[in-house]
Amino acid sequence: MGKLAKSIFIFILLSGCSMNRYLINDNGVKDKLLINVVKTLSETNQISKKPLIVINLKPYRFNKELKTSRLSFPIESIAEMNLMAREPSIGMFGSLGEGGVILITTKPFQYRENIRPDTVYKVLMSVSVPIDFKTIQDNLK
Repeated sequence: MGKLAKSIFIFILLSGCSMNRYLINDNGVKDKLLINVVKTLSETNQISKKPLIVINLKPYRFNKELKTSRLSFPIESIAEMNLMAREPSIGMFGSLGEGGVILITTKPFQYRENIRPDTVYKVLMSVSVPIDFKTIQDNLK
């Protein structure tokens, strides 16, 4: 019985720590914004608990890039956060998109003239819906 309890404890501990991969390099409570976005969307079965995060067209995988470091941008620089529809996610990103895709565009990226009208960016935005991340952020205070 002791081994079972120990195994359950370790599983719960590791499950909780894995969400820390979505911490944003911003001191304070707001660094958990993306954790709460993922949690909120996964609880409503819109994405898995390990979605692909795409920031300014660069993908961040749960078991690769997010495993070794925090996302490095301040929360205030987020211009848009969108949830990609499931089928286009898989079509665009293959098996990486099966758990869902969250698209984040930062303000510096949004206003770069050569990137914003890019075809890939337009396609991604056309198959996604906005996430009300500001409401989730306000609930962190």
